[in-house]
Amino acid sequence: MNLQEQTYRIKSIMGVISESPKGKPIIPEPIVTHVSNPRNRESIQKYGLKTSVGDCYSSYVGGEEKCIPAIFATNSTEEEHIFDSTWDDDIWYIYTDIANIKWFKDAHFRDEEHPEYGNYKHIVTFEDIPTEAIKLHKKGTGKDKW
Repeated sequence: MNLQEQTYRIKSIMGVISESPKGKPIIPEPIVTHVSNPRNRESIQKYGLKTSVGDCYSSYVGGEEKCIPAIFATNSTEEEHIFDSTWDDDIWYIYTDIANIKWFKDAHFRDEEHPEYGNYKHIVTFEDIPTEAIKLHKKGTGKDKW
């Protein structure tokens, strides 16, 4: 877990971070990235990206708050911006013009309100993404990167 993600986790525990990931609406770049454990690869290739409540999201929200099924992505294809789960995940490209869905800034990473936390490019949608709008960019191993 990188420093920014550790900071987020601490702020979440302290109740400073909102449970809902829905921030301001955003028009995304033509290609955004999504990371996923390789064990999900076959399902994603067959059904596309489906909204869900993943382990990481669930652990960030914590408590008894109900997580809203979502798909998290990064509004960039640059390696340094992509969310780092600390695992060697698959990296998927999402072609936003094909997906044609609504995107929002990820409110858990508030770069406009708190620029000292870094220039996050994390975004979220609450709609499924069809297979024709995604492409596997890099196959991960699923192993711990540390």
